[in-house]
Order: sequence, then structure tokens, then C-alpha cells
Amino acid sequence: MPMPASPRKTSGRFSLLMKFSLLSVLAASSAILGASVRLSEVPAGTPGQVHSSYLSETSVAVVWTARPETPCSSPVVNVGNDGLVVSAVTETYASTNDTMYNAVLEDLVPGKPYSYTVGCADEGSTFSDTFSFAAPPSKDDDSGFSFLTFGDMGVTAAAQVATANMAKDLEGREFVFHNGDISYARGEDDVWDQWFDQVQPLQANSAYMVSAGNHDLLPTDSAGEDGIPYTVRFKMPQQYMPDDPEDAILYYSWVHRYITVVVISTDTDYFEDTPQYKWLAETLKSVTTPWTIVAGHKNLYCSSTYGNNERSPDGTRGDAGSLTNSLEPLFEKYGVDVYLGGHIHAYERTYPVNTNGTFVDLASVSVNEEDGVDVYSNPTATTHLVLGTGGAGHLGEDWPDQEWSAKHFEEYGYARIMFTNSSAMKMEFVANGNEDDIGDGPIVRDALWIVKD
Repeated sequence: MPMPASPRKTSGRFSLLMKFSLLSVLAASSAILGASVRLSEVPAGTPGQVHSSYLSETSVAVVWTARPETPCSSPVVNVGNDGLVVSAVTETYASTNDTMYNAVLEDLVPGKPYSYTVGCADEGSTFSDTFSFAAPPSKDDDSGFSFLTFGDMGVTAAAQVATANMAKDLEGREFVFHNGDISYARGEDDVWDQWFDQVQPLQANSAYMVSAGNHDLLPTDSAGEDGIPYTVRFKMPQQYMPDDPEDAILYYSWVHRYITVVVISTDTDYFEDTPQYKWLAETLKSVTTPWTIVAGHKNLYCSSTYGNNERSPDGTRGDAGSLTNSLEPLFEKYGVDVYLGGHIHAYERTYPVNTNGTFVDLASVSVNEEDGVDVYSNPTATTHLVLGTGGAGHLGEDWPDQEWSAKHFEEYGYARIMFTNSSAMKMEFVANGNEDDIGDGPIVRDALWIVKD
């Protein structure tokens, strides 16, 4: 997909009985919204729920699921371009009947496209359809690129439409970032099945990166899942899930061309002197790329009245108050450009803001004469995007005026983040469409340029 031109300067403790279903890659919206194929209707050993993710500069993880009653002694990934066969590891956990397989494809050529199939090398076994991904690009590549991002999805009608829209918009995008609250399964096996089938067109043909949300990790909000399905089913850099979820490492970073993406866990302790805080400080200090994007499920800034969003030193763990007071000094010190959030099921864009909302860099804001889009030129503070728009139900909150809030509304959809080069980024929020958000779209509801000299 062509990149936009730069403007003129003017964000094991539950019961699963997974049923397996299939969804053809890049299916049309009607297929995504249709009935799933049940476990009894697929051939024994047929793999599905295929997804890939970046692990390092030269490695990618591929994960899939197959019927548990047809054990595989030789799970493999066939990499079509090179005739490479990579063995997979079998993995499961106490509270599921499913068998997951994961393989690490190493020594990949930066930016090279790879096709692949997954399955069992045992005689008579069935392999998946052919999928594809591109290896992580070189850090020296200054050309334009783009990715898609959103949070808070689930399996609602709006989520299915957003998925279909993204599947049609996937060509040329280098990765997809899902910012927490993945399936809203809450221990329900059918929901995990529905969600994985729904998003396979996105996951199998692009690196699918995730963060942990409260409904993925916290005991009550996840109905006892405690992050176990999240860490078994998704393989992210540096990820570690011990017996005690409170000791989990669910934060990571990677360099993608000329941006550093830093993913934090907003439901893992992040106060000063905690492991995550120390890691974040050291990670931000070491950034050498022109752009730094930090992403976490919960927000530092959101003008919604839903929940506890006051920015207060006394905020409890996970609310915007404690996040802002704990982490914003690091953002200011190390020059974080953009923060991607979710959690609130709506869209909001801030002006460049810091110092607990007391500094708003309106001097950097102008309007592009060609398209009427806001332009932030060499901003001196962080721009925050609330993107809890993947499909989870609207919360019906109020939105009192805030000086730092540029725009907000309750619609479903996703954001395109598009870099022309290392000096210009454009964000477009793509809504599902009509006021019910289940059709008549997609349509760009908001856009923003951030440019640097």
C-alpha cells in the first residue's frame, strides 16, 4: 500500500474444553461472521489457530493448535521458500485439553518474506494452508512502513467487522499490535475458539504482537485465567510466566527500522524500584532510534469518567493516576514520542502533554493545509492515543473537557500507524462505519501527523 506524502508543516486456573474450528485466510466479512466449524467436523490432526510473532532481530515464533486426541510426535513448520523444516515444541497447561505447538524460526534474512505451513510430519497427517510473514526488517532500512493497532477486542459483532476490515487492510503492513484484553474468554472455552478463528487472517500472515490487559492477567477480571492462556498461546520477546503470575515478565521491547517499540504490563507492578520500572528506565535510556513508542493496556491520560482515571499520586495499581505519576517522569526524561493505550472502549487523541497534564505543547500544533489534518511539529511532549476500540462493548461514560484532549468519541475500529520515513508519522483511526458500528465502513474518523526535523 502506498505510503502517504509528508505534510507541509502548518496508542492454570480455569476450565477450557477447546473446540477447534477453521477460518480461511483473508476470509470475506460474511465468512468471518458466519458459523464456525466444530471439532467433530474437521479432519483429525488438522492444525489451526496459526499465528506468528517477532522474537528477535532474526527470529520469529509460529504457534498453532491441533485436536488433542490425535497426538503428534513430530510437529514441524515447513518454510516453503528454502525447503527448511523446523521442529516445534509441544506445550499445554493443566486446565486445558488443547495441545499447542510452537516453533522458533531463526537466522532469518531481515525483511525477507517467508511462506510456511504447519502440521505433523507423522505419516498420513494433515498440514495447514500456506501462510506468510516477513522477517523483521533491518534497523538500517529508512524506507516507509506501517502497522495496525487496537485493543479490547473479544468476539462481538463489532469485533468481527473490525477484524474483517483489518484483514482487507493488511497488505503492506509489517505487523499488528493488539494492546491487551484479547478474547474476553474469562475461562470460557468456546470464546477462545471463536476469537482465534476470528483473527487467524491477521495472525497467520503478519507478525501479531500483544500486550497483557486486565482481562488477560488479573485473577478476578480474567475469571481465574491469571495470564496462563496468554503466555502459552502467545510468544513474545523476553516473556516469562512462573507459577506465581505476580512474578511474570510480560514486558518487552524491539527495534523496528527506526522506531523502538516498548511494551509494558500495566497490571504488573511498575512503581519505582520494581523490576518492571527498572527495566523500563534502562530500556528507554538505551534507545538510539529517532522514534520511541511505548504501549500498555491502561492509559496515562484519558478524559473518560469511567472507572478511576484521576491522575493522582494516591491512585491504586493500574489506574491512570499511578501510571502517570510513576512513569511519566521517565517519558519526559527520555523523550517518548507516542503512548498507545486501550482499556477504555473508545477513541481519544491528546495533544502533546506531560507534567501530569499541566504542560500542553499547543505551540507545536498546526493544521495541514492540504487535508485539514492536525500536525504536531517537533513536539516537546508525548502524544497519547486511547485505542480500546477493537469491539468490546461501549461503557457509556462521560467526557468532560480537558485542555490536553484533542478529540474523542465512542466508535469501534483500529488505527493505522504509517511512517513515511524516519521524520514523519501519520496516524489514521479507521472506524467500522455506521452508528451501530457493524457495517457501512470502514471510514477514517480522525488523523494526525507527527513530524520531526
